[in-house]
Amino acid sequence: MDADAALQELGSDQVAFGYVTTTVTVMDADATVPAALYPARADAMSGTTRKLRLGPLPDTQTVKLTFSCPAHLKVDLDRYAALHAQTYGEPVDAATLIPLMLEAFMMRDRAFRRVS
Repeated sequence: MDADAALQELGSDQVAFGYVTTTVTVMDADATVPAALYPARADAMSGTTRKLRLGPLPDTQTVKLTFSCPAHLKVDLDRYAALHAQTYGEPVDAATLIPLMLEAFMMRDRAFRRVS
């Protein structure tokens, strides 16, 4: 099942809960980052292209929101933040990534987009 279909089912009334997983794609070692697209990051990636679902971070205004999550999810979020920082050469913490991940999730939910 592809990710869009899984997210569609998760957004329907047929599924009570589900897990969202991310994919890290590592390209061939001789693949390079187009300097025109990511000039500041091309050197940081050492000639290897890595694509995370969540790309470079945009500049945004924020509103504070507090939530609780299971400890294992916090561990995974911290691991993702470390991989994101390594991939794009900019330090980032999990709290910065969470809103962007939620936004990406909601934008891929076809049922949500239909009623929005």
